[in-house]
Amino acid sequence: MRGVKIGRNCMIGLNVMLDSVFPNFIIIGNNVSIAGQNMILCHSNPYKHFAYSLESYVAPVVVEDNAWVTAGAIILPGVRIGKGSVVAAGAVVTRDVPPNTVVAGNPARVIKLLVCNPENGPTFREPCIDAV
Repeated sequence: MRGVKIGRNCMIGLNVMLDSVFPNFIIIGNNVSIAGQNMILCHSNPYKHFAYSLESYVAPVVVEDNAWVTAGAIILPGVRIGKGSVVAAGAVVTRDVPPNTVVAGNPARVIKLLVCNPENGPTFREPCIDAV
């Protein structure tokens, strides 16, 4: 798709729908994994159809380095997925996701914090933040 900015070493699965009206508003960092059946939207209504009756909201979506978006997630306009974060399957992301967190649900909220331990790899902690 023309206009989408995709970093190095990224994987995008089958049937991922990237906003075709504003593709230049999508920025995907390095080492990002986006599983199949996801949607990344940069606008809130049909751009041409019914535009006279609905107020449009257009904003960029940024997926930062080392993030993982699992199957069936929906990322709405204006959202930033933080570095090293995980978006759980089927999550609807309506707000920014802090770095190194796991979000899930509709709307998505923080369910775990990812803590990097050099000896044992990443570990999970209970969230300090109860909603994104």
